[in-house]
Amino acid sequence: MTEKRRQEYGPIYKETIGNNQIVAVSTSEDAEKVLRAEGKYPNRNPIAPLVEYRKKRNLSMGVVLSKDEEWKKFRSVMDKKMMRPHEVTCYSDRINDVSNDLIQRLKRCRGNDGVIPDIEKEINKYTTESIATVLFEKRLGMFKEPIEPKTEQFYQSITKILEATNAILTIPPFIFKYIFTKHWKELNKWSDIAGEFADDIIEEKRKQIEKKIASNDDITRSNDRVDFLTYVIATGKLSRREANVAMMELLFGGVDTAATTILWTLYNLGKNPHVQDKLRSEVRSVMEDCKEPDTSLIEKMPYLRSCVKETLRLQPIVFALPRIIDSDLVLSGYKVPAKTFVMIASYVMGRDESVFPNPSQYMPERWLRGSDRQGYNSDSRFQYLPFGFGPRMCIGKRVAEMEIHTLLSKVSFFILDLFS
Repeated sequence: MTEKRRQEYGPIYKETIGNNQIVAVSTSEDAEKVLRAEGKYPNRNPIAPLVEYRKKRNLSMGVVLSKDEEWKKFRSVMDKKMMRPHEVTCYSDRINDVSNDLIQRLKRCRGNDGVIPDIEKEINKYTTESIATVLFEKRLGMFKEPIEPKTEQFYQSITKILEATNAILTIPPFIFKYIFTKHWKELNKWSDIAGEFADDIIEEKRKQIEKKIASNDDITRSNDRVDFLTYVIATGKLSRREANVAMMELLFGGVDTAATTILWTLYNLGKNPHVQDKLRSEVRSVMEDCKEPDTSLIEKMPYLRSCVKETLRLQPIVFALPRIIDSDLVLSGYKVPAKTFVMIASYVMGRDESVFPNPSQYMPERWLRGSDRQGYNSDSRFQYLPFGFGPRMCIGKRVAEMEIHTLLSKVSFFILDLFS
């Protein structure tokens, strides 16, 4: 839709979508103006169904939906363990273990014709299990056969919540709560199930570390490795219910983001055998006899990282980045007043032919450095924003990248030909 609007109206236009009047922009210059003008507390348009659910259950708005000081409180607690590269590196072993389980699962369920039934479900299980090991410090057992009933129900809740939210996303609350009630009821039901599951895990962990907290053993300053959930609980900055909300936000955001990108990358590789061959050659030359890629090995695989970047250009996680601007701005020659809901059309920007020649072609070489780079005619940091920018940048970016790179390197090393 945004691509069609760009062709009809140019790089800036105004439109009403559901209950929101938005201004859409699609140049790197306008994107930079919007994002550089963000104040101390960047603001984005709330996700109404989730806001209404949390109000109903008297829950915090968390890091995704909250604003101002409340948002800063959540973000400051979580940033240390999710955004600092050396902290995220510690999760590599766990994600490698999960990726090994997935590869064994794919080998078992592959048919005689080489087809893997419902590959989307298997990849979603991988991302669910991976992010859960980071957040909850335990394996959920997504690849057990059969899966435990409570775990299976929790896994179903992730899909059901996303489906219910998307179905009523642009509908005003007074309508979806009292007229289109089916999806609203589904959202409540499955959110309750997911919340109870997470709450049990958080309470179990709280009991494990309460002795340390009671003895004033400040594990948040320990030189030993401190896992994410342990750190969040030990800081004491978030209540049990706030920690529950924060965990669920990170989990739901991480599952869909990573799974979608992995699936699209596999599709793009399958459609481009020459890219597939080049990737396999790089991965095998770097990994050699080492089957467990860590961050240091991934850094030596620029073509792998470029394949993922090219996927995110063609098939971005979200079609636009939403912001509510704090001050008046001039965008593409038009004065846009403060408090306007602005959408940065990242999907359109990734297919701009003046920046990306042959924009529909899958060409990882666009992202290589130096003389190997071709097909990318911009030096702007704001032309390509797959995980956002600034303080509101996707908090799960580094973990998602680790999940994606780890699995794709192993698939390339072992069984990439299965997806051709």
